[in-house]
Amino acid sequence: FVSLITGALVWLLVVVSLVTLPLTILVIRVVQRDRTYATNTFFTIYNVGLVFDIIAMLCVHLVGSIPSRGWLLAAEIMETQLYMKLFYFTINATHAFQNFIFFGLCINRATAVLLPLHHHK
Repeated sequence: FVSLITGALVWLLVVVSLVTLPLTILVIRVVQRDRTYATNTFFTIYNVGLVFDIIAMLCVHLVGSIPSRGWLLAAEIMETQLYMKLFYFTINATHAFQNFIFFGLCINRATAVLLPLHHHK
């Protein structure tokens, strides 16, 4: 029963990521095309965060969830130390970078609200 619920949740997250991934790429393209957004510090930080979100989604599903169900990679490859170290490094690094991006966005917005006249200098 638990494995059935776990499997359903994994596929739900894969579907949500498949819907979210093109939308995230679309947002990046829209922000990059418009010059007013592309030169803004907030949107630069935001784009970097979106890139890390894409890396995290791809890593979790293409390297973690889907192969653990027996698809995409052989079990012998998944059991190697190098595979596991790269997987955990990528997951932890993207999570840490997402936190740094969030902190950068918070500082950017705080300076824009608290010091609006000095923000663009």
